[in-house]
Amino acid sequence: MKINDGYIHNDDIPIAKCTSLIADSKELPSLTEEDGVVHISTPHRIDLLFCADDKVVGVECKKPEDFVKSWQGRRLARQVKTLLQECDIAVVAVKGVISSAKPYKPVNWEQLWAEIVGWQIAGVIYIEVPESDKGVLRYMVNLKRMLSSTNPVARSLAGTDKRPPRERRPGWLLRRIPAIGPTVSVRLIEHFGSAGKVFSATDRQLRKAGANKRQIEELRKALND
Repeated sequence: MKINDGYIHNDDIPIAKCTSLIADSKELPSLTEEDGVVHISTPHRIDLLFCADDKVVGVECKKPEDFVKSWQGRRLARQVKTLLQECDIAVVAVKGVISSAKPYKPVNWEQLWAEIVGWQIAGVIYIEVPESDKGVLRYMVNLKRMLSSTNPVARSLAGTDKRPPRERRPGWLLRRIPAIGPTVSVRLIEHFGSAGKVFSATDRQLRKAGANKRQIEELRKALND
């Protein structure tokens, strides 16, 4: 699935606008277009679809018992594989708390959690959401915001945040020295031009640049170490 001209396309056929949360015909039945939910027969019977910038997000929603039953029957593994193949971002959402499930046969919880970790390594987002339709909608709206490039955490992880890491900003080496805070380190770098020139400056030059006696002592100690 791809996004084109504000629509999600499946096999080059537009299926719904990106502005809506797209739900399969049996999902979130109490919600309507007024709530921002559009019901269609979704491709591959994916429960929920929405756009996060230029990415198609697919969501498989299940109640705890259904989640465990689907996992035991290997149907869930096939559904996760479909999400990974058809969508840019795959999400598995449990409506409630998975540990509260009361399956019809015993569960190897250790094996189940190991498989969930495996999905996460493959890029699948696993979340637990409220049981109500409106609760699910609220979580999906928040998830869309978090997956958006406007989210600073997402920008940083995606490598699109152009701010230099803290360790690479001017004065990062000086900030590691006791008594040299960010304000003083930046001031010294701006005055001398580099950390090397700060270390080679005389005590008088350092005092003139704004360093106090203790800071100068710590600089000398760091240089000797």
